[in-house]
Amino acid sequence: METETTDVATVLAACVQVYAARRIAVEAIDAVELRDGRIPGGRLHGIMAREDNKIEVVIPRDADLSLYPATFDGFSRAGWDVWALVPTELMGSAHRHLRGVQITPQPWWESGTDVSFGRPELP
Repeated sequence: METETTDVATVLAACVQVYAARRIAVEAIDAVELRDGRIPGGRLHGIMAREDNKIEVVIPRDADLSLYPATFDGFSRAGWDVWALVPTELMGSAHRHLRGVQITPQPWWESGTDVSFGRPELP
């Protein structure tokens, strides 16, 4: 879907800028297929900051949040600090679907051509 791709690309670019300002190298993650434990889902888009031992995943506005827990758990079990960048309007749903998953949800929203990030929340 073009809207999802545009939203994800815009948020990823803003995320990369935050790390660039801190002079921390990041790698793109876009080849991981989400799995809910039974069936494959969509593809995951995010960044990996090895220096911070952190993975940040952008959740698109039209995401099926039930597909994320198994993949996030896998990253956590591998020792990564996992953050889910969630559209503000999906934060309530993210808290319901991702309860018990070792992640830090953080809201994002667009203001004109800029992307803003809210405060990280407790899972």
